[in-house]
Amino acid sequence: MINQAESVLKFVVVAVVMLFVAGCLPTKSPERLTMYEEVAAASLVAGEVKYLSLTNKGLSDLPSAVVSFPVLQKLSLRGNKFLELPADVCKLKSITWLDLGENSIVKIDTAISGLSNLELLYLSDNAITSLPDEVFNLESLTYLNLDRNKITVLPASLGNATGLKWLRLNKNQLTALPGSVGKLSSLKRIYLANNKLTDLPASMAGLDKLTGLELSNNKFTNLPAVVFEMKNLELLDVMRNQLTDVPDEIAKLTHLKWLRLDGNKISDERRAEIKELLPNCYVVF
Repeated sequence: MINQAESVLKFVVVAVVMLFVAGCLPTKSPERLTMYEEVAAASLVAGEVKYLSLTNKGLSDLPSAVVSFPVLQKLSLRGNKFLELPADVCKLKSITWLDLGENSIVKIDTAISGLSNLELLYLSDNAITSLPDEVFNLESLTYLNLDRNKITVLPASLGNATGLKWLRLNKNQLTALPGSVGKLSSLKRIYLANNKLTDLPASMAGLDKLTGLELSNNKFTNLPAVVFEMKNLELLDVMRNQLTDVPDEIAKLTHLKWLRLDGNKISDERRAEIKELLPNCYVVF
């Protein structure tokens, strides 16, 4: 019982550390912005509104008054009925945070290029099949969430997003990544779970700042060789693939703290060897 309790405690401690590493837990409190949830009330103080949340309002068009908020920084349009990026949103030059998740958006207009100050963009839970180059040309973009869409191919312009730190592409229909992904010099975390990937571009060896790689529920039969060149990797998830072994080269990942291999067909004998290769890593089988 004592050993079991120690194992549980170790799991919790490592999990909390990983959340900090991943940026899921803040190290300092962000600026608290007053949130307005009604356009009419916000219009009374238009020059002061920095955060407007119109979540779950049944909107299919952006209320015209919103473009009159000159210092608006955060805008949530999550859970509405938009079929495309509202054209007037692209007039909000001060926007740094935009949430368009849980709509029915199929395409993103090239006019998004006007959001030159945009840092965080949420487009999860839509029906997007492809993205224009303009998304990846947004110079201030650091976070892009495209989880649960219908994206089959990413453009080569992905490599233009050199300021991007977090890229989420879980549950799409990707079979490959463009080689230009290796140009994302600021990238720290990339989420690629629930796609149809079988390999990764060799160019990803150049992602020196990458600490987290999520590859669960794909079609990998072998760990891509480029993974062993990601020297600063701390979290690696290849749960539920088609692996039968992990090469000894995994020992090259000396910073690895968390490795998920459950849902693969790796023998008990090999599991013990993998753990010996990674004495400072919490390995889940």
